[in-house]
Amino acid sequence: MRTTRNFSNKTRINTWGRQVTKLETGMILLMVGGSVFADVSLSPDKVESSLHPNESIVIEKTVITPALPPKIEVCLLEDETGSFYDDVDSLKMAAPGIYDTVIAKSPDARFAVAGFRDYPINPYGDAGDWVYWLRSVMNNEKSAWTDGVNSLTAGGGADLPEAQYDAIVAALKGLDDPTKGLQNPCNFDPNPNVTKVLLVATDAPFHVPTGGGDPHVNDLASTTAALQAANIRVIGLKGPGAENELDTLASATGGSVQPVTSDGANIGQAIVAGLQNLPVKVSMTSDCSDPILTAFEPSEQEIISGGKIQFKETITVANSAMPSPTPVECKDWALINGEPMKDESGNIVYEQKRITVLDGRMTGGGSVFAQDGTRVTHGFELHCASAMQPNNLQINWGKGNRFKLNTLTFAKCSDTQGIGEEKPIAGMDTLKGQGVGQFNGQPGAMVEFEFVDSGEPGLNDSGYVKVIDASGNIVMTASGSLKNGNHQAHHQ
Repeated sequence: MRTTRNFSNKTRINTWGRQVTKLETGMILLMVGGSVFADVSLSPDKVESSLHPNESIVIEKTVITPALPPKIEVCLLEDETGSFYDDVDSLKMAAPGIYDTVIAKSPDARFAVAGFRDYPINPYGDAGDWVYWLRSVMNNEKSAWTDGVNSLTAGGGADLPEAQYDAIVAALKGLDDPTKGLQNPCNFDPNPNVTKVLLVATDAPFHVPTGGGDPHVNDLASTTAALQAANIRVIGLKGPGAENELDTLASATGGSVQPVTSDGANIGQAIVAGLQNLPVKVSMTSDCSDPILTAFEPSEQEIISGGKIQFKETITVANSAMPSPTPVECKDWALINGEPMKDESGNIVYEQKRITVLDGRMTGGGSVFAQDGTRVTHGFELHCASAMQPNNLQINWGKGNRFKLNTLTFAKCSDTQGIGEEKPIAGMDTLKGQGVGQFNGQPGAMVEFEFVDSGEPGLNDSGYVKVIDASGNIVMTASGSLKNGNHQAHHQ
């Protein structure tokens, strides 16, 4: 943008003051890097539990995400017209601190630098102006970033608006510039796990095509479509004089707008603030496998990076688990945009698990009654782990009806609040299960049961049994307090 400000007078007045501004900019960046960014964490960082097969626990997990996405690419698209001369000057001073701050929190970050003015056609731009000039292609070298920023200039611009729309599209696709010739794009990585950011710094409105020899090509709609297709977020560095185009692009791409003062003194701060204000997708994953099963709720959440988010994890011991005194060890970790969350040393942040699979069984027998008053007697020895042996259950009722268990297909032991198995202490008081066997000597029948040990001598114990024949007919259901019997839970 060409400005009516008196550059020579402003330079004389602010020469000493701008040196202070540069120093302050560097100090502020160091403060941002050292004090604002929170350390990442996953809590709890350890889970130890003892569970029976089919038993579960729920763990509330809290993830404090990194201040910056784990893989971030930043292309700075800088206004190089005359009115931005002091912003460019401040940016050059801040550039090393910006790089150090970003790399400290996102070691794989990459950077590119480009500048824009306008078409070198009257009245849009001056002779020698350019639409898009790539100063440094995307890479992770500090020298390339600082050299790219240091090569930026300020001048020209002619009328008030500039060629921001065409420059933004050129940063994505490249451009045969009328002054600088063929210019490559910033070269963003197409990997969807990479957060791609276009920093657009300007203090001027955007030119739109008007026809009649106007060389401008892109408008808001085409530029927004190009950004969204490439999954690139716009962070607007908005100086006084800019209108609402940056706000609209940032909103449409999930970015933000950061204000820049008239002298550009805070441009370094604005860049770092914008990069901290990026949404990331957070999920949990685990290397736990059979017999330790994990499930997370919700499966994925979106948050502004650097924020705190919570998940519920259900840890379940599989039905087929065999008891062992040696804990099963496995671990969980958070994924940020599909990448493992790491600490400042580059180590993945884990939650360590040690889950002991418990043995346990219940023995006993007695009578419960069907709804019609039929006495139903049972006797059993059953394990919490269906894979353990022996597992025996026999049920008798009515005139010679009987069920005999062949295979225990499911068992779940639990310690129910308000029920005490008393001595011996078993760590569980309720055994639920299912199995297949014979009804009146015919195979293919099924049984469902629940036996409760409510302490000695069995007066408060209870039971539930249901037998289904091979045709799917329910042939008996009985439940209630135990009569003339006792259920006894055992630790092993």
